[in-house]
Amino acid sequence: MRRLFILSDLYGFHECKWIEKYEHRLSSHFEVILIDSTEIAQIDSSSQDQDIIHRQFLECGIVTAVKYLIETIHKGDFILGFSFGGYLAYKALSIEISATYLIAVSSTRIRKETSAPACETHIIFGGLDLYTPSSTWFDQVNIKPTIMENNSHTLYQSDSMIDKICQDLIDVNLKHTDSFMI
Repeated sequence: MRRLFILSDLYGFHECKWIEKYEHRLSSHFEVILIDSTEIAQIDSSSQDQDIIHRQFLECGIVTAVKYLIETIHKGDFILGFSFGGYLAYKALSIEISATYLIAVSSTRIRKETSAPACETHIIFGGLDLYTPSSTWFDQVNIKPTIMENNSHTLYQSDSMIDKICQDLIDVNLKHTDSFMI
């Protein structure tokens, strides 16, 4: 069974109920491995203050988390990252690791990167997310995003988006499995 790494957003998985829906829906298709972005970045997320957590990621957490991902994720793996977790996966994939497929949802910080990962990449943003990269940036890295109109940054927590994202992962996994069998 293919491994699927799911990376949390800026707040980690503490008291996170919506992640259970992803895990439940995908566990019969993948070996689901939950990765708390705050834990692999070795930052203190106890305050749940966005500015404090964000500053810790910028000071040393990004480097620590990316190093962890490079050591953990391998060719053939799928990755689903939410917000900052998607950015961490995107950055790691742009440096070294070679997963097969990445879905990054609301990963606004990718706008700071100058290249695309060397794997099939699906980027999803809410149309109301203020920090979505520009169309020029998407053209430069040669990625066509999916923009979900009338949705905000946390669109990945809604039941309808959970269904859409999970179905996309299942479909792509079947496509990759079928092409491997030929």
